[in-house]
Amino acid sequence: MLNTLYEKKGTTGRSVLTPALRRFYGGGLVFPNVSDRAYVVGNFVQGVDGPVTFGKGNKNLLFGCREDRLVMSILRALADAVIVGKETLLDDPPGATWHWKTTTPEGEASTLREFARHVGKRETQKNVFVSATGAGFDFSRSVFHDSDVQAVIATTTGGANRLKKDIEGLSVLPRVAIWSLDDASGGVDLKGLIAKLWQGGSRFVLIEGGPALYGSFEAENLLDELFLTQRPMIVGNGKDAPRPTVSGFSHREGKLTELVSIKKGVDDVLFFRHRYSRK
Repeated sequence: MLNTLYEKKGTTGRSVLTPALRRFYGGGLVFPNVSDRAYVVGNFVQGVDGPVTFGKGNKNLLFGCREDRLVMSILRALADAVIVGKETLLDDPPGATWHWKTTTPEGEASTLREFARHVGKRETQKNVFVSATGAGFDFSRSVFHDSDVQAVIATTTGGANRLKKDIEGLSVLPRVAIWSLDDASGGVDLKGLIAKLWQGGSRFVLIEGGPALYGSFEAENLLDELFLTQRPMIVGNGKDAPRPTVSGFSHREGKLTELVSIKKGVDDVLFFRHRYSRK
């Protein structure tokens, strides 16, 4: 169970949690009422010194704490769509999906299934992968064949053409939709992506990385909240082993957030919740 160290007063609304998850979370989990757009939330785990990963190709020793996995599963069960970058997809094991069933700690599957029903979510969920080039996808991965997942690749016109050619040559066709969303600079139109998800019924969107992609959403002022787990671990950073922090983007004047809550788990793991201003 998480212990609440700080909770900001004034947020109104009904807690989305079931009684079992309220006991775990140390109280309710309330989100502001937003009715005209998707509510966009990020979720990361970091070390005390800031990095969120041990670098490309290295096992991320920050991830794996039981309480962090349960918070991640709650957010995934709330989400209509989970967005990650292509490199994050490729860094995970071939059997990975971005669905609550793959992160739920042992013994908690029925609790999360009850929660998903409680918040009106079907078990099927969109997993969206962002790639401007459309190159390098491995369509043998489970996420492209799992009946609980609606896989989407958000790309550019050129990336879409490449993907269609790659898929045509496969003996087993993946379950994937390809969305062409060009922005003016030749990348993926992230505002257009969130708008398209909203139009398709996604009301709660979760972004899980990587840092460069998250920073791009941040730069476009598309984020509402950040859930940030801090493990009591010094990760280190350097030219020979670059280990990025959450944003992956340099803001000219910084970007202020409002602290919503701090909770503490076992082994001194801290759970921060921050809210962005979208004015």
